[in-house]
Amino acid sequence: MTDTVVRKRKRHDWPAIREAYVTSSPPVSLRDLARARSINLRSIYQHSAAENWPQIREDYHGAKIAATAELLAVRNAEQTVNSLSIVDETILGLRDTIRAVIDEVASRPLSAMETERLVSVFPSLATALDKVTRARELLTGGADSRSQVDLASLILSRSVEPPAHVSE
Repeated sequence: MTDTVVRKRKRHDWPAIREAYVTSSPPVSLRDLARARSINLRSIYQHSAAENWPQIREDYHGAKIAATAELLAVRNAEQTVNSLSIVDETILGLRDTIRAVIDEVASRPLSAMETERLVSVFPSLATALDKVTRARELLTGGADSRSQVDLASLILSRSVEPPAHVSE
């Protein structure tokens, strides 16, 4: 009587193996997966080809990248909205300050010292408003950093002539 060795055929969890191949990051090769799971290389290649695992992997990772890009876009949009809110508040505050300076100049004759003080403050306010306005344009995708901003239209909704008693 001869001893016959009966080999039991191993049952593999093919859905789990496919999942490991598709979702692994960094991607694992079929050869490495076969070695790690003690699977015949030819068998894993046949299952992969029959079920188109490479395409499933590509679709999976493409969807993952798209979802990540969408999440980043949403976060970027939220940060831009927040930044725009801060910039808009700053623009309104600067504009109000500039209007107050203009109103003070227009309200009464000023001494030489008061005139000098106001004349020295106004350019720095205008420069600050210009910079904040340019930042807003960049955030909204409008003008670039080399654009010219019409400060007069941003500062005042009406035109104001400087009083005659203020020397330049």
